[in-house]
Amino acid sequence: MVNFKEIKAIAFDFHGTLVHWDEEAAIATLGEIISDQQLSTESRLLWQHFGAGFRGLHDDADYSRFGDAWVAIFDAACNELGLAGNGNAASAHFTLRLTEAVAYEETRPVLDVLKLRYPLAVISNGDDNFVLGSLEGNNLASYFLVVATAEQLRAFKPNPRIFQYVADRLGVWPSQVLFVGDGPIDDVLGARRAGMPVVWLNRDGRTLPPEVPPPDAEIASLSDLLPLLPLTEREVDSLER
Repeated sequence: MVNFKEIKAIAFDFHGTLVHWDEEAAIATLGEIISDQQLSTESRLLWQHFGAGFRGLHDDADYSRFGDAWVAIFDAACNELGLAGNGNAASAHFTLRLTEAVAYEETRPVLDVLKLRYPLAVISNGDDNFVLGSLEGNNLASYFLVVATAEQLRAFKPNPRIFQYVADRLGVWPSQVLFVGDGPIDDVLGARRAGMPVVWLNRDGRTLPPEVPPPDAEIASLSDLLPLLPLTEREVDSLER
């Protein structure tokens, strides 16, 4: 188990951890696309076909930007359902929604506390355009010393290479970087493979898959991270002001 007093830096997943995004948001986005393209289907049915290809993207041997891969995945899903969809328009719509993703209410107050003591980083499986765009749109970019995306590294979490890259950029050992994320495979398993201590942000009370080792801690909100760390009472109290 990690000694939180030995932590020198903190890294975060982005979508689903710092800004709103989850499977329901993806399904809602498909609903908008269905309406825009006047497709005769239901969003959850289309997600069954589109989501399978979406999840299959995490293959480093055949890396592709999400924005590029979504075109083919959407067109293939539509073909399977006998629909005349437009993959380019669908990809642009997903990119827009991910760029517009709004920070959780507790994100900025928690970062305000942590930035006083720790260098901070983001490790995202996303493309540069929607990750950097959402960081800027939410006025979060200035909090982070390092922002690493799958597009930059041509590697998806849980590949340990992207985690090691961030530790190297921060000038510390992976064991000194605390990683916080909401994904069991990408975040918890990925950090474990890289030798990083990890806190699982589990807002919905999910159960870890059996192949994923337990995290060092589990929290239901970003605010729950602060009591785990050796912060002063004054630092913690600043969150409430």
